[in-house]
Amino acid sequence: MATSSESIHPAGQGLVDLVKATGYYDRPFNVVVKFRVKEGKEDELLEVIKVAVPESRKEKGVIQYDISRDLKEPVFVIYEKYENGTIFDNHMRLSHTKALLDKIGEVSSETSINVTSLIVWFLWIKPLLIALNKTSYSFNSLYMNIL
Repeated sequence: MATSSESIHPAGQGLVDLVKATGYYDRPFNVVVKFRVKEGKEDELLEVIKVAVPESRKEKGVIQYDISRDLKEPVFVIYEKYENGTIFDNHMRLSHTKALLDKIGEVSSETSINVTSLIVWFLWIKPLLIALNKTSYSFNSLYMNIL
């Protein structure tokens, strides 16, 4: 079971600040992290990933959490979906997340981070919530109803 602490990893705080700057903090959003791993460091990273992925997927409000590896290059991509920024902030405080951020810092040579929001949010869900005068919602239930 993941453990939480009061403090947030410095890289995690930077990511939380980035999400706040995008204006997506109060709604569902995605984080896409792409990084190149230094030669010979893939196995070290994989050991931490084996813990971080299943623990992250158990967290309430984490809609999706996947890590992929390029088949030819030592490039990894983390694709994350969160219900809101509070969920993301809590995720950044957990021990498995801190361990993964530490390891990525040690083994990566290039990193890019993108924060995005679902287009369907802007085109369909947000106007519907406004029309219904609904100020609170569960993204998971809305997502399931759309499908």
